[in-house]
Amino acid sequence: MRRGFTFIEMMVVMTITVLILGIGYVNYRIKERKELVLLDARRLASILKQAQSLALSAQQMDSSLPRGYGVYLPNNNTYIFFATNNDYLYDSGEAIFNYSLSKNIFFNPFSSQHQVFALPLASLYVNNVACSTNQTITLQDSRTNEQKKVKINCLSGQIEVSD
Repeated sequence: MRRGFTFIEMMVVMTITVLILGIGYVNYRIKERKELVLLDARRLASILKQAQSLALSAQQMDSSLPRGYGVYLPNNNTYIFFATNNDYLYDSGEAIFNYSLSKNIFFNPFSSQHQVFALPLASLYVNNVACSTNQTITLQDSRTNEQKKVKINCLSGQIEVSD
């Protein structure tokens, strides 16, 4: 009697192994895309919190005190952190940092927005109007349709990321 495995037995084992690895890889990539949406949402929330904090502390920029700090969404995959001097809108030359979302992630639905925290109490202004309703910015992955929302409470100023 011979010892060892036949060619057919080895092929069956290899096929099962390849199938398990393939399923694992697909699940890993899906999870990775979901985490990218969460990462981008948390980064946006962090920038909004930084704008709020700078407005509360009345932080000076370039030896002058701005009217507020905010985030401007000029298109569906970038945003600008800025300090505003004249009104509660982004004007050329007021940018502090420019940010881009990860590949295939976009704001949904997109509308050009200015979210500004005004000095001295960090009151929220949206598109140059005092905020009267809670604000939500939704980020979505075009491949997996995974969504995360950045919510801003107009009354309390709380900023959070949720599903």
